[in-house]
Amino acid sequence: QLAELLDELQPQVVVSVGWADRAYQRLLIACHKRRIPIVIVSDSRQRDEPRSAAKEWIKRQLLRGYSAALVAGSESCAYLNQLGFPADAISQPWDVVDNDLFADSSSPPAIGSASPYFLCVSRLVEKKNHRGLLAAFAIYQYQGGTWGLTLIGSGPLESELRQAITQLPDP
Repeated sequence: QLAELLDELQPQVVVSVGWADRAYQRLLIACHKRRIPIVIVSDSRQRDEPRSAAKEWIKRQLLRGYSAALVAGSESCAYLNQLGFPADAISQPWDVVDNDLFADSSSPPAIGSASPYFLCVSRLVEKKNHRGLLAAFAIYQYQGGTWGLTLIGSGPLESELRQAITQLPDP
């Protein structure tokens, strides 16, 4: 299906938001076969998790297939450089918020709430530490915090997190 889609659309460039899953690797190979430049989006940093020499070697090999990269910040840029990705092929920042746009208090809230709230948009997976977020939010509520919390996402922890939300002081 991927090959058919690329052949049908004939994109001038493809942007990939990951490299670890086989689907992303298949996309890289399919683009390479068709000589379509592919851009990797990465917010990984060296300090995110313990690194294995074997996995880092594999990443170096995979990165050789990408034409350019969009990264979240200087640490993500440094990590790709460490993996051998050319600095002049990296652009930043990616995955950022225009704080000035949202600082205007006359702008209506995005999800129709009249009161302010914290917003978390992410995959609901272990490494994102939603349990820690909910624990901190519970402390915030116990200390009189009045903002709400909105979680947007899906993943293997969804049902567990839904249950944990019901345990908050003010769900």
